[in-house]
Amino acid sequence: MVLKHQKYSKLIPAFSLVEKGYVSASFLNWVFILLLSVIAIMATIGTADWMALIIAALAFVFLVFNMFTLSGYIIGFGLMVAFFVALKGWFKK
Repeated sequence: MVLKHQKYSKLIPAFSLVEKGYVSASFLNWVFILLLSVIAIMATIGTADWMALIIAALAFVFLVFNMFTLSGYIIGFGLMVAFFVALKGWFKK
């Protein structure tokens, strides 16, 4: 079953590493989880709201290009929560 967002991975051949057999999907998941974790560690208390939004948006971009196999519903929920938290912090100032 091909999801709607997976058609974009065909546009750029470099993003189809799993389909070509160079790396496994679980290895690529670990790489992107570590990358997003390192970005999250760099956030401070003042930038945590916006950093959460950036991390969720990056995870969504990785999902669209079929490099990250986390559920789209989970990433969408994370984006929604991060967006509302960032807006709450912005209106609080």
